[in-house]
Amino acid sequence: MTDYPEIGTVLYSTLEHRYREDSKSTLWRTEYIIIYGAVQKVLKRSNLNKNICIGIERDREQDVFPYPLWVSRADIGKSVFYTEKEAAKEAKRRTEREENTSLYWLREKQPMRRPWSYLLDEEERMQAYEFNQEQG
Repeated sequence: MTDYPEIGTVLYSTLEHRYREDSKSTLWRTEYIIIYGAVQKVLKRSNLNKNICIGIERDREQDVFPYPLWVSRADIGKSVFYTEKEAAKEAKRRTEREENTSLYWLREKQPMRRPWSYLLDEEERMQAYEFNQEQG
């Protein structure tokens, strides 16, 4: 198991974000975005399952407001990451999983946005692009 992160360490995660393309639209779209924040508190001798508090920063582009995110030490490397690139890979996995459901295509009719794709390697970006073309 991973050691506890130090206070102030920046960690990254993914978040399902709901948005409207314009203010007049009634259709809500979904995308996965990368959120980040510094470790604010670690409760090492706690019986709580979630004992690491990350203070998520506000992202004006995506309308994500500051809030505490409690995670466990076991979540590091699974849903919380030390680098943006690892979080982008998780966002890609979650996006492709969502787009693989038939319900998604009945509801959305077009591929999900991928605001994190610039963080991936060229080969991974092409795979995400090809997946988009096959679905669309």
